[in-house]
Amino acid sequence: LAYGIDVDEDNIPCRGIQELTSVDYDYAKKLGGTIKLLGVAERVGDKVSGFVSPCYVSSNDSLSNVNDATNAVEISSGNLQRTTYIGQGAGRFPTANSCVNDIVSIVKGNRSTEPFNPPSPSSKFVQKYDSVFYLRLKYEDALGITRQCGEICEKH
Repeated sequence: LAYGIDVDEDNIPCRGIQELTSVDYDYAKKLGGTIKLLGVAERVGDKVSGFVSPCYVSSNDSLSNVNDATNAVEISSGNLQRTTYIGQGAGRFPTANSCVNDIVSIVKGNRSTEPFNPPSPSSKFVQKYDSVFYLRLKYEDALGITRQCGEICEKH
C-alpha cells in the first residue's frame, strides 16, 4: 500500500519469534535494547523490498516501548526523518471500533479514496534488502571455528 504496489504475501520473507529464547532477550538487554517483531519495507528507486523478522531495537527507540496489543508504524522520510504512529491494534474494543466505523461509512455512502500512494506500475517487489542482523552462534570451541563462522557470514 505505501509504495503503490500489491505484493503477494507469500513473496515476503517472514520469520517469527518462535526460534528465539530467553537468552536472545538477555543479550539484547545487555546491548541496551530489546527484540521486537517488525515488518520492514523500503523503496530504492523503482524497487521495493520488505521482510518480517525479529529485530534488535535500542531502548532509546520509540518502538522499544510498544507492547502487548499495541501496534506502531514508523515512517522515515527526507523531510520528517522518523515519525511514529502508535495505537491499539488488537483486542475486543479496537476491533469493534474499526468494524462500527466501517459500517457507518458504508451506510453514509462514503467511498474511501485510494489509501496511501496511487498504483505504481513501474515499481517492482524484490526480495533483496540491506540490513544489520544480530547473530547468536552456539558452537563447541575448536581451533579456527571463529574464522570459519566469519567466512560463512562473509560468503552469505
